[in-house]
Amino acid sequence: MNALEERVRAATHAEAATMREVRPLRLPPASYAPTGERSGPRSGATARRARRPRTWIAPVTAAAAVIALAISLVAIRDIPNGGVVSPAAPAPVTAAVPRYYVTLYTPPQRPTSKPSVPCALNSPCSTPGTDLLVGDTLTGTKVAIVKPPKGTSFSGVAAAADDRTFVVDAAVMDTEAQPRTWYLLRIAPGTSTPARLTRLPIPSATGIDAIALSASGRDLAVARQGNKSDELLVYSVPTGKLLQRWSTTDRQAFGEDDYLAEQSRALAWIDGDRAIAFATSWVSNPAGSATVELTGPRTAQVKGHEEATLHMTWRRLDVAAGGEDLMADRNVIWSWTSTEAAQEDPRTAACQYGGIQLISADGRTVICGSVSLLRGTQAKPVSWRVAWLAYSLPSGAERTRYEVTVNDAQLPSIYELWTSTSGSTIVGEWSLSSPSFPLPPSHVGVISDGTFQQLLSPPDAGGGTAPSVAW
Repeated sequence: MNALEERVRAATHAEAATMREVRPLRLPPASYAPTGERSGPRSGATARRARRPRTWIAPVTAAAAVIALAISLVAIRDIPNGGVVSPAAPAPVTAAVPRYYVTLYTPPQRPTSKPSVPCALNSPCSTPGTDLLVGDTLTGTKVAIVKPPKGTSFSGVAAAADDRTFVVDAAVMDTEAQPRTWYLLRIAPGTSTPARLTRLPIPSATGIDAIALSASGRDLAVARQGNKSDELLVYSVPTGKLLQRWSTTDRQAFGEDDYLAEQSRALAWIDGDRAIAFATSWVSNPAGSATVELTGPRTAQVKGHEEATLHMTWRRLDVAAGGEDLMADRNVIWSWTSTEAAQEDPRTAACQYGGIQLISADGRTVICGSVSLLRGTQAKPVSWRVAWLAYSLPSGAERTRYEVTVNDAQLPSIYELWTSTSGSTIVGEWSLSSPSFPLPPSHVGVISDGTFQQLLSPPDAGGGTAPSVAW
């Protein structure tokens, strides 16, 4: 008997002689509880049975545990090269994505020869209002359908970090201005009331460009076009009180109706809700004939555009620091430039100018989509490279998170729908642009570690427009 075995034997006798009771192991219920939910308390009878002492088995259990430890130590000692226990299998990549999402949703209509034309945002409209769909990311099932209040149509949605709290805005229909009203949406999947809508005291507003709900769910950031200036406002969700305001007289700060609330990901809370980030884009002409600033997916038509330079930035606004200037240069945390001629070249593998971008909640990664021609010519394309690019902040270092080759003559569309706090996991979508109807299906999946895991159902309203979905 060696020294190790003698110590183990002595410990076994000592433990068995002193132990009187070991609390029973309490395992969680077998049923699955979604992230953020806790299982309900056990009944009184079950709890009493769990607390019943089993003193006669305690010494035997303790001795068995020590003997098992000794055996494992000897076994590990005898494994060649000091082998280690194999790690557990990695969790599915979808486990890194929030379980539930909310998206704008139009119920299926009777098939027609061509798609229906949606109402213009700033013009009278009498078509049925847009609903909200609460869906399960992992299973693709519909959790709930939420109808808009009478006379309104849901227009935008923003999510908190708990995967249960959302703020939505609804446009008042059949009016030219279409003012927005605000609602809190709380979801409780698996209950008798899976979705509950509550009117918020936040003032109604027009000219909404983008909305973002803080991770805590307590504050709502709203980008809007005012009468004389463009503004970024922060409201208290429970009270509706205005907490912070930035503005600029630059009328192109948020574009001219290019970034709609339901499509915009150009506004985000970062750094533990201590700051707000927003994206801008503009075209500068070196000849000085025109300069236009915008955030929408639109290329400005300026004189000498072939020599123009395209710019995209993300700016940071520290909430505690206050301030009033929305476009202060010192707020820039990421910038990108390209010539317009390069962007019009389909062989250019870079960010799509004016497209939707994402910034991670830690404020350290900007993600954008890229579509470039792989084979063929602009007139006769054969295949395309569709890629999601990530830029590290503050260095600006670029790397490709995922890319796919699309063999088709039609130019693909690419979107970034969601990203994790660190920017390491992305939900992305790509589809083909087609003049035919019905439209080609979208490909929606989770991107992580260079892989693309297809989701069971596309979590957006579809229709060939920028998706509106929030996790």
